[in-house]
Amino acid sequence: MTSTQYPPVQDKAHIRPDIWANLSTGYAKLGALRIPTPPVYFADFPAGTVVTKPSDHIRVLLAYMNHGSYNGYQLLKPETVDTMLSMQVTFDSANGMGLVWFLRDTAKATFRFGHGGAHMFGWTNNYLAYPRQDFAIAVFTNQWPIRGLRYPETDLIAAFISSWLEREAASPHPSRPMKSWTWKTSYVAGLTMVEQLKGMLGIVDPLTPEMVNTMAQAHPITAREDGVPVWDEAGFRAGVADMLSIKEFSQAEILTFLKSDRLQVLPEELELLNHELGLTGAFTLGR
Repeated sequence: MTSTQYPPVQDKAHIRPDIWANLSTGYAKLGALRIPTPPVYFADFPAGTVVTKPSDHIRVLLAYMNHGSYNGYQLLKPETVDTMLSMQVTFDSANGMGLVWFLRDTAKATFRFGHGGAHMFGWTNNYLAYPRQDFAIAVFTNQWPIRGLRYPETDLIAAFISSWLEREAASPHPSRPMKSWTWKTSYVAGLTMVEQLKGMLGIVDPLTPEMVNTMAQAHPITAREDGVPVWDEAGFRAGVADMLSIKEFSQAEILTFLKSDRLQVLPEELELLNHELGLTGAFTLGR
């Protein structure tokens, strides 16, 4: 871990010059605002003081997944790792705390251990290992919502990988044409608009081509806060067409469609796309 240090104080005088030169700027997030965070020093050393990067930190997870060994180096004794990854405090039948590590879904294939970190008010991170699915992930962000603890994206990314691997093991994903994230976001917007109009409001009259054109050509969102476009007219039209293809418009038929190969995004992507569109909870198309 050549780019990692536990300095007594996080400032230029105490951090190695090569690490200091690559240190990211942390931002406090207030709506669309990003305000550079002032220095905040922790009195409880070493809490909140490590400086590192994801490619360094993930090696710790990989060592724990390999009985304390990484790249031929035995960091910890295997029995020490076993103790640290054994339940010490129980939250419920499947979740609790080992030593340092949070333990989740202990009896399932999705068993994982991890621990997040943060530094007010500019950085949040999360690192998780899924030993039974054979992957680990470290997600670092250099912004912090001033009224929240961390970004849900750090958990959503890990959950996406885990659910993708779980489904792939049971039934390989069908091949689909490559589509951009913008196309997929617009596609799900098209699905949702039709579902809300026909399912939530119970409108029985057909959506005419003129109505679809009005929605598709309005371009209601042109870009995210970071400038990335989020509207693709062709994607929206594809979503509208797919949802209109459901003959008997019931919740059961919608769920059947969502689980079928006719859905033009991966099932594991739905929650991320739901988040992108500002919809809360599990992606169920408003139901």
